[in-house]
Amino acid sequence: LSPSCWLHIAINDGNEQGICDEVYLAARHDARIDIWSRSKIKRELGIDAAHFGRFIPLDGTYHPFKFACGELACAVAEGVSLFTRTAVRGLVPLSRRGYGLITSCGTIACDHVILATNAFSRELIPDLGVIAPYQSQVMVTEHVPDRAKVRVITSDNGPVFFSQPRSGLRNGS
Repeated sequence: LSPSCWLHIAINDGNEQGICDEVYLAARHDARIDIWSRSKIKRELGIDAAHFGRFIPLDGTYHPFKFACGELACAVAEGVSLFTRTAVRGLVPLSRRGYGLITSCGTIACDHVILATNAFSRELIPDLGVIAPYQSQVMVTEHVPDRAKVRVITSDNGPVFFSQPRSGLRNGS
């Protein structure tokens, strides 16, 4: 866990209005969210933003791979059966109870299924077709200067996503 702040940069006027609405709602519930101007984003981070951003000083991020591995280890310790390198091609309800997983190794009967397919859930459950996958990249940046000052910086469009969690650092310092 890296509680290191979060800046989300708007991508258009409508997105800016949404940020204003979010800041207003947060203030009504005693949560602190700040608006950063384009000039503050440039001054703090060297990013030429076309719109302002919303900054949450008490937010942060986590290491997703370590989190998933930890969740998996806890589940297996509690008796969950894990099947790796087994492609699931279909999911069907069984007549009595539970589900049948149609896999590359045959059909597996089970009482419960944890669907952890992220944006690819609609491949198994077409009713989830509204969930769409989007491309993203991850780059290891431990060897470069931390221009983001440990903060998470995102935008809904464009090449902006920085997250450089560092041990022991909090609130951007």
